[in-house]
Amino acid sequence: MKDNHLIKTLLLPALVIAGLLLLYYIPEITLFGEEPLRKIDILSDVKRKTYTPSEAEKLIAEAEAERKKLLGKDSIFPGVIPIEDFSQDSLRMMDSFYDALNKAKQLNRPVRIAYFGDSFIGCDILTCDLRDMLQTRFGGCGVGAIDLVSPSSRPTIVQTDKNLTSHLPTKPKKFKAELQGMNSVYTTCEGEGKAKITGSTYRYKQHTDKWDTSLLYFRPTDKTVVKCAINGGKAQNLYSGKDSKLQVVKAEGEIRTVEWTLEGKGSTFFFATNESKNGVILDNFGIVSARGTHLQYIPLTTLQEFAAIRDYDLIVFQYGLNVTNDQGKYQSYSESFDKVLANFHKAWPKASLMLVSVSDRCKGNNGGQPTTMKGIEELVIAQRNIARKNKIAFWNLFSAMGGRGGIAKMVADGDASKDFTHMTYSGGKKLADKLYNAMMNGLYNYNVRQKANTKINEKVNNIKEITR
Repeated sequence: MKDNHLIKTLLLPALVIAGLLLLYYIPEITLFGEEPLRKIDILSDVKRKTYTPSEAEKLIAEAEAERKKLLGKDSIFPGVIPIEDFSQDSLRMMDSFYDALNKAKQLNRPVRIAYFGDSFIGCDILTCDLRDMLQTRFGGCGVGAIDLVSPSSRPTIVQTDKNLTSHLPTKPKKFKAELQGMNSVYTTCEGEGKAKITGSTYRYKQHTDKWDTSLLYFRPTDKTVVKCAINGGKAQNLYSGKDSKLQVVKAEGEIRTVEWTLEGKGSTFFFATNESKNGVILDNFGIVSARGTHLQYIPLTTLQEFAAIRDYDLIVFQYGLNVTNDQGKYQSYSESFDKVLANFHKAWPKASLMLVSVSDRCKGNNGGQPTTMKGIEELVIAQRNIARKNKIAFWNLFSAMGGRGGIAKMVADGDASKDFTHMTYSGGKKLADKLYNAMMNGLYNYNVRQKANTKINEKVNNIKEITR
């Protein structure tokens, strides 16, 4: 019978492994210089690594340097005029808006944008296209906020009213600032007032001809009755009473037409809304001839009341056409707008705030050639400085139009009126495309930063966990 050498074959590697394991216990030896020889540990690759506090501090510093490099510069898509963000916080000013867009399908409410402006915005120019693009990508339907008495035509709705009087800050003789809503407007009624709103099938039918929810915001300081009829049906009583607090009532269904019936001679009614339960809603708060500084006179308590019952993720301010002067001096305007931004930030502290610059405006010179008005470029600089001072976001509409003489080219192309001031809807769409692309560029960079932060945070936390 032959000897079995299997045991001897296994014994040899076992002895080698045992010897290598014993080498781990050899004391540190220094042969040359001051650095000891590296400790032998054949199990180092399978052991859990640990770091001394000094090693961890060095590795964390390296990770933070990597974070700074990853977050140091945003990508700018070709042809995009980017949104500038002057926030100095770890979270940038636009981040809460971008975060809301990412979660648009998971939120239990719409992602809401409040867009304040002058006649440019009052007719829903630019905003109707921006709303449409955002709703196409992120969902949603309806035109958002609607003044009960239409001050200007909007292609996205058909609107009629009866026995209602609208009070505007641009008509100060009969305007009481303490009564206004967050939209700087209030409406009163004589007897039984009515406001009928029908979704438009002329433009943007996919998002404006029907909606899920109709809301009405009002302050019933006198005995008030609010009724609502949907799609020509029987009016339902939604409110009856009196209260000094801001109220909101709701009607739901597949709505194509809504008619509000209002009673309450001493009460104030602010705006109705056509909106969806999720997706994106863009409220147009444009007022013809407005300067923007009127917003500072909205009582802060009123803004806070609205904020408590109407969330906003982004609040945009676009003014300037009624501010421009040949001297190019805007100190008083800047100080007033500082107050506006301070109040809105107090009311909606989590919302992103963005200032959009004045658009180009031209007039004929001695030779008759339309040229950019004096003071326009100085106003753009002043508005950018307002954004910087208040640490909010800024988008340069003047640059997006092509800078000096931009509107003259748009007039030649049929994209602006021959007053060399106002956009046509085709021009508004082109500018809405640019603002939408700037927002999507910002969203892309936000998501890149989020991924980078997650990666570095995991690395830092891992180092901290295994520091001995």
